[in-house]
Amino acid sequence: MYGCSSRILLMGIVVAMLAASCSLTPRQLIDRGEVFYYQASGSPTETAWCMGRAAEERATIWRPTVRPLDTDGTMELLVQVLSGGGSTTIVVAHLRPVTSGSEVTLWLNRQPLYGGRDEFLDALVSGCSMKVR
Repeated sequence: MYGCSSRILLMGIVVAMLAASCSLTPRQLIDRGEVFYYQASGSPTETAWCMGRAAEERATIWRPTVRPLDTDGTMELLVQVLSGGGSTTIVVAHLRPVTSGSEVTLWLNRQPLYGGRDEFLDALVSGCSMKVR
């Protein structure tokens, strides 16, 4: 339906809209974002990297960062959108180890996302052995 240049233009418009909106830090996103809960069969580290790769594959403007959150093995995934020399956080996920893998709490920015919010969430979790809890 849309050509490649139309998609690039649309992506640029979405990035500009996100940049024009209030840039969110990870803490602000946790306070204001929409929250989702998942169970993953992989470890927190494996699952966080899987989700990060999925975000990168979704669009080149998404920049994932995986880092340890604390000493109990909990990991944090941040996905930020790059825009005009800055960035805004669109996803924060905390992945806590449990006997059967990981419990994932994911906060999603309430702003519209390129390609749709539901599609973005599906792409982020679908290949990472996760289910809604």
